[in-house]
Amino acid sequence: PRHLQRQPRRRLFDLSQAEAEQAQRVQHADDMLYNRHFYSGALPAEEFRERQQRLAERLGPNSVAILVGATTVFRTADIPHKFKQSAPFLYLSAFAEENAVLILQTDHTATPQTILAVQPSDPKQEMWHGARVGFEMASELYPVDECISVTQLATVLYPLLQAADNVYCDLAVDGTPIPTHSEGVGAGTGSRHLATLGHLLTETRQVPSLLSPHLDALRVVKSDAELDLLRSVSELSARTFVEVIGASGTTLHSELAIESAMEHGFRKRGAHGTAYPPVVAGGPRGNTLHYLANNRPLDPSHTVLVDAGAEKHGYCSDITRTWPMSGTFSPAARAVYEAVLRIQTDLIEHAVVDGMCSLYSLEARALGLAQAELYGLGVEVPDVTAIRRYFPHSCGHPLGMDVHEVPSCRASLPFEDGMVVTVEPGFYFRPGPGVPKELWGLATRIEDVIAFVDGKPSVLTSACPKTADEIEALVGSSPPTEKL
Repeated sequence: PRHLQRQPRRRLFDLSQAEAEQAQRVQHADDMLYNRHFYSGALPAEEFRERQQRLAERLGPNSVAILVGATTVFRTADIPHKFKQSAPFLYLSAFAEENAVLILQTDHTATPQTILAVQPSDPKQEMWHGARVGFEMASELYPVDECISVTQLATVLYPLLQAADNVYCDLAVDGTPIPTHSEGVGAGTGSRHLATLGHLLTETRQVPSLLSPHLDALRVVKSDAELDLLRSVSELSARTFVEVIGASGTTLHSELAIESAMEHGFRKRGAHGTAYPPVVAGGPRGNTLHYLANNRPLDPSHTVLVDAGAEKHGYCSDITRTWPMSGTFSPAARAVYEAVLRIQTDLIEHAVVDGMCSLYSLEARALGLAQAELYGLGVEVPDVTAIRRYFPHSCGHPLGMDVHEVPSCRASLPFEDGMVVTVEPGFYFRPGPGVPKELWGLATRIEDVIAFVDGKPSVLTSACPKTADEIEALVGSSPPTEKL
C-alpha cells in the first residue's frame, strides 16, 4: 500500500538548527538592548547626539577627537574585575563594552561625524566572557554615525588625522596616556590601542591637544534627563541609609555588616551597586578620611561614620551620616554633630546661582564658620592652618557620572542651573594638645547632594534625616531580624 511506502526523511536537524540560530539572534538582540538601557538609563539617542554636537562646537571645524574606552582590569592572572566603562566614553557614546574607541570628526562647519570602533564577534571569547554587540548591531543600537571593527581602526583613522587641522585626545604623541585625573585615562584605559594611536599620531605629525577639559566643561552642567537620574539614585541611596541606621545596634553590630547592608539596600532598590568603596568607620577610625577596611566590631559607646552612595545607569550619589550606635549621642558627640550640621545648613542656604557663588566661595565661608564652631568647642584655631588640622578636606565637589567629577573645572566656576555638587563639612579630632579630652577620637561628617534648579539648591538626598534628634530616634527603630 502507498501509505506504507518509505517517505523522504524530513530534515528536522536542519530545521531545528535554523530555529536555534534564529533564537540565538533574537536573544542576542534582546541582551544587547537590555545592556544599552542598563548602562545609560534609556536616555534617548538625541541626548547623546546633542552632547556630540556641543563638543564639536567647542573643538571647531576640521577637528578630530579620539576617546579610548576602558579595558578589562584583572584581579589575578585570569580572573577579571567587573568591567566598568570610563565615564567620558559612556557620556558620549552610551557604549559599555571594553576595548572600544570613539572618533568624532568635524567638517568645515563643525558638524560632527562619529565612528565607534568595537570588538568583533568572537564565539570562543564570548563563550567565556559573554556576548559582544559586534559592529553590525552596534550601529543600530548606539547613537553614532558608523560602527567598525577595531581591527579597522588604523585604516579608518589615518586619513582623518592626515586631513585634520586640530586633533584632541588625552594621549601624548607616543600614545602614552596623559594624567588628567579623569577616569577616561590611566589604569584601565584601552591600552591595546595606545601603541596603534601613538604610531598614527607620529606618522601624521599630529601633536594632540587635551580633550578632557572640553568634555569636563560639558559634563559639569546636567540636562533635565540627567537630573532625573541623579534624583533617582540619590533618593534610593537616602532611603537605604534610613534602613541601615534603623537596624544599627539591633541587627547590625559591625562595620562589615553595615557595609553589606548598604550594598544590599542599594541593589534591592534598583541600583547597580556602590558608586565607590564605602567608608564605615567606628569611633576613632572615622579620623581616617578614606578608611576602607570596614572590618571591626562596633562599640555601642561610639559613633559610626558612614560615607556611601549608589550607582545607577552610570550616575552616582554620595551621602555621609554619623550616628551613635547606642541611639544616644554623648554630650561631646552631640556638640560636635550639631556644630557640623550648623555649618552644612548655612552652606546650603548660601549656595545660590548669582554669578559669583561657587565651591571656592563656599569653601571660604566654610572655613570662617568652622573657626567659630571650633572655638565654641574649646579648640584653639587662630589661623587656616590650625583649622585644617580638624577640617582637612574641601566642603564639597561636583557629582555626576563620577563621584568626584570633572576635576579640570575650577572650584571658582560660578554655580549655574543644572550643576550638582555635594556639601560635606566635617570635624575630626585626634588626641593631642589643644583638643579637649572629651573630643578625642570623635569624627563627624554630614554630606548631602544638591542640584541647582531655578537659581536655588535642591537637596536630592533629603529623604535621609539629619538633625541630632531625628538621628537618635531613627537608630535601632527597625524591628530586629537577624543579628549580623
